[in-house]
Amino acid sequence: MGTEVTLGGAGRSGRGYLSEPPRPGPGVLLVPDRSGLSPELRERCDWLAEAGFVALGVDVHAGERSATEQTDPHAATVRARGLIAVAATQLRGRPKLRPTRVGAVGLGAGGRLALLAGGTGTLHAVVSYYAVLAAAERTLLPFPVLLQLVGRPGDQPDEARGFIRDLRRSGTDVTVRTWSGMQRGFADPTDPAYSETTAIASWVETAGFLVEHLRS
Repeated sequence: MGTEVTLGGAGRSGRGYLSEPPRPGPGVLLVPDRSGLSPELRERCDWLAEAGFVALGVDVHAGERSATEQTDPHAATVRARGLIAVAATQLRGRPKLRPTRVGAVGLGAGGRLALLAGGTGTLHAVVSYYAVLAAAERTLLPFPVLLQLVGRPGDQPDEARGFIRDLRRSGTDVTVRTWSGMQRGFADPTDPAYSETTAIASWVETAGFLVEHLRS
């Protein structure tokens, strides 16, 4: 259903998977965990397209990296965050993107990158699966955020509680959904912790959140 696309240019090049709906709709970036754009995650892009979104999977782990990026995690993060911003800009140029609003769904490490990319001003909503930002990484996120977290509400680690507290104090519209008994990776078909029933339920909630905040 979708097609392979090239993202960016020199210095921020990457590859992606684009899947478009029959009729115009808002855009959604899918940022995978460390597995890249697997066949299963391409299918997730196709599912988002069937739900009415112009979906673009972003493989932030592909492409050439400088020697610094290969040895410096911070440099690699900066590059990946920039690639997500570039992908959002390219997505807004698609003829079927109406309204011209772009959200992002990130799994694990991809969720952290999507939240970090929110500070670039290119996104209108973010869904992060089992990922939050550390105190030193936090910045103003002036758009709705949905956090899909594992465990019970009262069992969230201090880092997650602090992130949620800081978001609310800054005025961010944040929704927290916790999944008791699940492990990190439950929504990723490539992860050993994948739980199909819970994953489907969470993705339905994710789609509803994106419809509410991107179609208006």
